Amino acid sequence: MPEQRADDRALADLTQEWDAVRQATLALYRNLPAGAWVRRGTASGQPISVRALGYVIAGHVRHHLEVLEARYSR
Repeated sequence: MPEQRADDRALADLTQEWDAVRQATLALYRNLPAGAWVRRGTASGQPISVRALGYVIAGHVRHHLEVLEARYSR
């Protein structure tokens, strides 16, 4: 996402922002009522359930962790 200009920001700042978003996402999913998990909507023009979005989010997090590992681990 070029608009974010992540290359111009400190890693600590990016990590803090990532953690805040992650904590908010976890709080959202922890507090969903049982019936919400099977509800469906549209994301990127495709039908998807709330449960499936949870898996997508988890996979996306893994992707970002792998990118961080590749770029910043030495």
